[in-house]
Amino acid sequence: MRSSIDEVLEVLKENCQVEPGDKILIAVSGGADSMVLLDMLQVLSPSSGFTIGVCHLDHMYRGDEAIGDAVLVKDYCKENQIPCYSYRRPIEKIASAQGKGFEEMARSIRYSLFDALAKTEGYTHLATAHHMDDQAETVLMHLFRGSGLDGLKGIRYKSGVKIRPLLNLTKFELLEYAIRNKVPYREDKSNSDTRFSRNKIRTELLPLLKRDYDPQIVAHLNQLSQLVVEDVSVLDRITGEAYAKLVTTKDEHHYVDREMFLSESKAIQRRVLRHIFDFENGHVKNVLKSHIDALVDWIEAGRTGSVMNFHGIRFEHRGNYVKFMLESRFDQLGLKADKRLSMGTHELQDWGLRIVVESVDEAGASNANEMVIERSVFEEGILIRTRREKDKIRLAGMGGSSKSVKKLLIDLKLSADEKASVPLIASSDEVLWVVGRRKSIYAQSQKKTGDFVRITIQSL
Repeated sequence: MRSSIDEVLEVLKENCQVEPGDKILIAVSGGADSMVLLDMLQVLSPSSGFTIGVCHLDHMYRGDEAIGDAVLVKDYCKENQIPCYSYRRPIEKIASAQGKGFEEMARSIRYSLFDALAKTEGYTHLATAHHMDDQAETVLMHLFRGSGLDGLKGIRYKSGVKIRPLLNLTKFELLEYAIRNKVPYREDKSNSDTRFSRNKIRTELLPLLKRDYDPQIVAHLNQLSQLVVEDVSVLDRITGEAYAKLVTTKDEHHYVDREMFLSESKAIQRRVLRHIFDFENGHVKNVLKSHIDALVDWIEAGRTGSVMNFHGIRFEHRGNYVKFMLESRFDQLGLKADKRLSMGTHELQDWGLRIVVESVDEAGASNANEMVIERSVFEEGILIRTRREKDKIRLAGMGGSSKSVKKLLIDLKLSADEKASVPLIASSDEVLWVVGRRKSIYAQSQKKTGDFVRITIQSL
């Protein structure tokens, strides 16, 4: 039977792709898992040809206990002549200020510190002490959140510069190693705080599953994760082929062929859209099935000129195509993002406008910078946006028929730049106001009093 340290050596070479000459920065809290990882890599480094350093972060959450953790880590590193970088950050305070959870904020700050050290000190890998029990917890957490297959892949041996050399070992095996090799470590009482969902799974659910349902639940959840990884690799290849067939690129804009997209199975449709988010944003974090389903429904509806903004990506119907790009790229091109108007004051920096939306009980605008419409029209959804190819507006004196906004702007003798940037107030179906130029019949209610909404537009 192979020893735990032999198992780690094989994972380092085969799964983490560590080579002689590499520099590994180890994230060490002072707990059993990370201290065992540190000890193992300290033992393996001379014969394997890599060098190590240690990064420790005090979350300033546990007072003197946390200071004791830092002392332990520093003393171990000093005794073994290992570079040690120790930091203190008030995680709870920062998380509260930014409206984020404690665990999410701690992870974000840890990785930002590690990434900075990797760049300044030349570390090629960041090693964390995730093990098989952590993997089981992660799979269960993703399952409870309604994750698809990608979430059930769990934690990987290697993702970018981050490596997890202990993923083939259980918590029990790590504690065995610590006792046998007299590895010093400290207990973190916050790991038993069941206010955190992961801790609740670790201390309550997994023991229950082991005792009453499956003594091998940790191994079986890890096996599930590995099987999903293999299956998803095949699906990713199929998705890549579908993406190449469905998406064309022109002038830095990407276009999805709508008819071809809708002819694909729902599974491929969803995976192609997730691929778009991953391609543009570099991740699919917080992109839920409900978001993908809403986007599929919107593509099926096929309303030319309509726009959806999801997780930093702008989608726009263009005939039989759906154009998409990063919203930040949209801004760089000097384009203006659509904005749905709600009651209150809106300061739109990209438009250079202040828009005040308020309730009034009389029809009629007092000046050219105002438009008053019936509340029922407003509640259908009102946007400020730029012109689209098939925009129409119903003007007074035309017997209820519509006029092309493009033709109206030509008649008004606007320059090409003015035509492209003139703000429009529009519903989902038609233009209500070419701001500063012409208003539609919706601004001329037959009722003089009642329930109205006034939209006032001013320069910032």
